[in-house]
Amino acid sequence: MSYCRAEANPMFSPAARLILNVTRGSTTLVTTSLDGTTAGDHGYKTGLIVRFHIPPDVGMSELDGQWAQITVINSTQFSIPIDTSDYDQFQIPVGVSDFVDTCAWIVPIGEGTDYTKSVPTNVSY
Repeated sequence: MSYCRAEANPMFSPAARLILNVTRGSTTLVTTSLDGTTAGDHGYKTGLIVRFHIPPDVGMSELDGQWAQITVINSTQFSIPIDTSDYDQFQIPVGVSDFVDTCAWIVPIGEGTDYTKSVPTNVSY
């Protein structure tokens, strides 16, 4: 069991989010989470650029360190234009030691101009 958590109401926005699932395919669908076990609202807008932190223990380590501009599908999912067809399967391990790194993260690193135009104000709490 992992003790991964993402702040529901962070001081800065957009916030880092946990990854619950990543599909394999020519277009990749990412599902976000706040607690690592259920889908959770990411609060992102289309055009945001994110970087992936994927530990080897969850598979799909080929995605680790890559970045992409996202297209929001709904409040818990977005797609990225990275072909993951040949990547290892993403799967959060169950029943492993608490000392195994099972926290897969999405970290916002930049904004496309479409994203910047869609945000009316800078958000800080």
